[in-house]
Amino acid sequence: MKLKVVAVVALAAVGVGAVVFAFGGIGAKAASTTQYLTAAATRGDVTDDVAATGTTLESCAAALRAAGAADAAGYVFARA
Repeated sequence: MKLKVVAVVALAAVGVGAVVFAFGGIGAKAASTTQYLTAAATRGDVTDDVAATGTTLESCAAALRAAGAADAAGYVFARA
């Protein structure tokens, strides 16, 4: 019986929290400001599970180099 009461209270608390969150009860000032990493990439790693022709790795490496990466490394787990 005590376990049922605890479960009902816990579910009620979660339900109230969900309603408060849904109606915007958590203010924007409560969260910290988001910071983005804006530095250029210096190294890129591309991982592919299976490489048949290598085209995926080549195109990803070319895109990383075009974005400013000085080095791009490719890793393959199996070759078909």
